[in-house]
Amino acid sequence: MNPDCGTAILYFSLSPKAQAQSKQWKGVSPALARKTQSKLFHHTESIIKKSGLPCIHSDENNQRGDDFGSKLSNAMEDVFSLGYNSVIVLGNDCPELNQDIIQSADQYLKRSQIVIGPSQSGGVYLMGIEQSNFEKIAFQKLPWQSKELQAALLGYFNKYSAETALLPFLANLNHHRELSIFTGLKRIHRSLVLVFQALLKCLQRHSFQLKSLQSSFFLSPSISHRGPPAVC
Repeated sequence: MNPDCGTAILYFSLSPKAQAQSKQWKGVSPALARKTQSKLFHHTESIIKKSGLPCIHSDENNQRGDDFGSKLSNAMEDVFSLGYNSVIVLGNDCPELNQDIIQSADQYLKRSQIVIGPSQSGGVYLMGIEQSNFEKIAFQKLPWQSKELQAALLGYFNKYSAETALLPFLANLNHHRELSIFTGLKRIHRSLVLVFQALLKCLQRHSFQLKSLQSSFFLSPSISHRGPPAVC
């Protein structure tokens, strides 16, 4: 796809097999880890396609560098070298990512705003940046893959006096403990929804019955509306 000097997505993700091996899936069988990573990978891939933005995928086959920071910086530099003036960086570990979030990030970038999608673990699940705010050496030295990343990114972008837009806090699944917590919260959420739906139906049913009783009381011809007889 030919660049139009707009925004491109950098899908910075290892293959599901490599990702399952590199993450801390303690207590999980290799087959289940690969299955989980595959679902996350294809979920993100599907959301990216729906966004309509051009995408460049960076994985273990084309990444260059000795650590996460250098690999990411090199991949971002490659995107800018293609002619794009801004990039949205995504990983494959955010199950709550959706098309609206990506489109919001794109709109912020069009208004020359830096975008951060903060994760609940202190990292980020999305980052949007213009080429003018990208300083490769300083960028690759940030504390990537740590809970200090959010604060470090805000400090880095503050140097450019650029307005930073924060997207909703979402969950990043980097190891089995986070997956268990996320799954448990989703189950609780679904249970609460079912409870509220049942309560709503109950209230609606009783409301209908109450209205029927009120209607029969006021409209029934068998009920006399005369006052009590006079007492002598």
